[in-house]
Amino acid sequence: MKKVWIVFLSLWVSLTVSSFAFDINDIFNVYRHKSIKLCFTQLSINGMTGQSIERKGIMTIVANSRMEFEYPDEKIVINNFQAVDVKNGKRRVYKLSGFNRVLFDMFLGRKNIKELFDERRIDNSTYQLLPKYESNIASVYVYISNDRVKKIKIVDIYANRTVYTFYDFPCKRAQRGS
Repeated sequence: MKKVWIVFLSLWVSLTVSSFAFDINDIFNVYRHKSIKLCFTQLSINGMTGQSIERKGIMTIVANSRMEFEYPDEKIVINNFQAVDVKNGKRRVYKLSGFNRVLFDMFLGRKNIKELFDERRIDNSTYQLLPKYESNIASVYVYISNDRVKKIKIVDIYANRTVYTFYDFPCKRAQRGS
């Protein structure tokens, strides 16, 4: 009987510890190793003028490889080294930085989130991340619902903000295109 209690207690302790070990890294690790499509709304707000632009599209994560953002008039492919932007038949290639680098690091980065960002848990569903690397990004807010990323707000050092709100694929008609 004593052995049964010892086994039960050790199992209970391991389950209790693992349930408290859940963190933001666990959520993003799912995205890193699984191909997925998410619909999104992107709201970009200029910190100086307050002007905002809203766009809608589809984000595709190809596991351990790349991210693609498809808008009605543009497609951006992000990999570890660069972003390729195709708009109106013109192709631009640029170094991965700023908002695009943050998204890539979080969803497909090769490093642990805690290696890239100082993490502050604001409440049960919100995290604030501060980049540990040199960046024009001031902070990133990640909003979680049902163990999934529902919203990401990125703020740069100039007070510009970009908010991504994610929805399940396939998109509802109202969410397709802008």
